Amino acid sequence: MEPIAKNHITITPKLFQEGRLASRGYAYKRGIRNLILILALVFVVTGAWMLRTSGSVIYLAGELIFVCAILAWIVFVQPRSGNKKKFQAMANGSGRNPERDTVFYKDHFVVTAETGKTMTVYYKDILGIFESRNLWVINCQDKVSVLLKKDGFSMGDMNTIKEYMGECM
Repeated sequence: MEPIAKNHITITPKLFQEGRLASRGYAYKRGIRNLILILALVFVVTGAWMLRTSGSVIYLAGELIFVCAILAWIVFVQPRSGNKKKFQAMANGSGRNPERDTVFYKDHFVVTAETGKTMTVYYKDILGIFESRNLWVINCQDKVSVLLKKDGFSMGDMNTIKEYMGECM
């Protein structure tokens, strides 16, 4: 079978993190937004109650600091937690940046790791495609994500691949 595109990527910790952040689904982002709205509402209601009952301004300031700390954790810390461990697991503890070659065909693609291990994914098993600054991230069934470096194509491009994916999905 004749390939339609080829991509090579050396996955650095920075690219790995970029891919994880890019592939966060809409439901995850909506959940974070709803949680932020609930925290803001709790703060406003508590503030109004404090003003009505002549409560302590220091208590309100403490609550503001607490709410800001929770928001910072939700937005900045939590999405990045576990990246180092997951990256090391992907690198099989070798201490080197993993490399992947992805070859696209008309109805599937094959990802080959530097160890020789291969994985075949049919386009019908793709759940979504996300774009970030340097990457294309293809989310597949069974919580598998494939990272493609935008400038890593030695043959074909993402537009060609999307045409074939559209026909099969």
